[in-house]
Amino acid sequence: MAGADNIKDVVKTVMAHLQVPGAINKEDITDIWSAAVGDKFARNSEPVTFKKGVLTVSVEGSTWLYELELMKEKIMVSLKDSMGERFKDLRLKVGEVKIGKKNKKRD
Repeated sequence: MAGADNIKDVVKTVMAHLQVPGAINKEDITDIWSAAVGDKFARNSEPVTFKKGVLTVSVEGSTWLYELELMKEKIMVSLKDSMGERFKDLRLKVGEVKIGKKNKKRD
């Protein structure tokens, strides 16, 4: 489907031009989150929103939530280093994780 690929490229180009300068897209946030917490935690959590400087992350269960809460201060330093002044706070909550399910290995 060459036509579908061309349309996809056009949409990507248009969206890139429409973005607010300095804005962070979902893919970038996911990459930043993964770098901050490591692969094991990234497979069991997923950034869901980034609004007004607050990154909300859905975590697969209470055990993973507890582990991330223990590391929260260190994670926040890493996020602040990566996102700068745009990042203000981190909110962790138990919820559905879609991204990690694609590449999930048995933990």
